[in-house]
Amino acid sequence: RDRLRSRGLGDVYKRQVNSIMENIKANWMRDYASLLINLNVDESVYFETSEDIFTAIFDNLILNSWQQNKASSQIVINISIHKVGSLLKIVYEDSGVGLPPKYINDPMRILEVHESSRENGHGLGMWIVHNTIRMTGGDVISIDGHNGFHFNFELGEKL
Repeated sequence: RDRLRSRGLGDVYKRQVNSIMENIKANWMRDYASLLINLNVDESVYFETSEDIFTAIFDNLILNSWQQNKASSQIVINISIHKVGSLLKIVYEDSGVGLPPKYINDPMRILEVHESSRENGHGLGMWIVHNTIRMTGGDVISIDGHNGFHFNFELGEKL
């Protein structure tokens, strides 16, 4: 593999997205028995990125799913990733309780710094997710907190 560049978030290579996601899935499912993570990622998808981009985004999303639903005996997380042109279109969904009532009518508010519904929450997780997405040239498309948590976004290859 030829290293493309480095900008503080790890070395950038053309990487197999499925392989990155399988590693993230394995780490979480090994440590958290209540999680069931399903991936829908084509093995032929390669993307110019740093693995750290995926780790920053998905570790925060999965941690939030677990923290909001840790009383549940099982939390099902579905992650679907497809490449369209130079973008990765990503849908992240969990089977949990969804967004707290204070965010239902304005779900994009969860992306603001220090915004949290947990008593001891610091409100940085989703802010980090959002900034990491935007740093790639991507954007958050939609957030829905009814019947679980649904987060639709895209990543670009701009680093």
